[in-house]
Amino acid sequence: MPNDDTSVNANITTERAPESSTDSSNVITALENNDDGKVVQPNVNVPSSGVVDAESHRIKREQTENQLNAINEEIRQNNALTSEFLPLTHLIQSYAESSESFLKGAEYLSLKYRWYRRVRGDGNCYYRAFLYGLCEVLLSRRLEAATNGEEALQKSRKDIDRVHLVAKTSLEKCTQQGYSKFTLEMFYDEFVGILSSLLKDTTTPASLHSILNHENGVSDYCCWYLRVLTATQLKIDRERFSAFLEYGDVDTFCSEEVEPMHKDVGMVQAIAQQNLWV
Repeated sequence: MPNDDTSVNANITTERAPESSTDSSNVITALENNDDGKVVQPNVNVPSSGVVDAESHRIKREQTENQLNAINEEIRQNNALTSEFLPLTHLIQSYAESSESFLKGAEYLSLKYRWYRRVRGDGNCYYRAFLYGLCEVLLSRRLEAATNGEEALQKSRKDIDRVHLVAKTSLEKCTQQGYSKFTLEMFYDEFVGILSSLLKDTTTPASLHSILNHENGVSDYCCWYLRVLTATQLKIDRERFSAFLEYGDVDTFCSEEVEPMHKDVGMVQAIAQQNLWV
């Protein structure tokens, strides 16, 4: 009970703020009336802890994304998608202060090869290296065969035709595993197109290198299509590959680790990719 000399009555009510897209805080309304009935305390909006936590999380997420974008931009500025030929001694020097196992690996490669190409390490490097190597080998064989007579030329064309056939029939395999033909067609066309160009006399090592180094161009389109082909192969042979997955089932693994760009490749993806062409 209040004392007899109390002259102010306090009336405090708590209401939930109306739902809105920008403010889900609780509104605490405190009204104190004196004897004249005048309002002396205005409404005060107090953010709930959930809103503060969400805002903090958003800011941290933006900071992380900005850092990643800055790193990726630096990589783009300093590294081509695929480099020109570099001597193996360059690779040995780059690992000189690295782990001993990497250094020994580079030294071993130098005994068998004179040159290598550096591929941008953006998570797509496996698919990009595979694409470039496949095209470069097939083109080199055709150009060499052109100077060794018609029989050699026909053999090189058969190699290209065999790879081209796998590529041309790949879209149907993908759609059979649930992928949308409409979504894939543009990427499929780029992939088949780059392989078809290897048969044209106008395609040279220099022109191929230029085409496969366009930012956000043929190389990226083909890299994503190769990811879908890899996922398709995993789904076709899911019973075999499921035992080697680190987590989840084949569909989950494909959607999280294979299909998204910039996801690194493990042994499971490499084996599936290899099986496409044998």
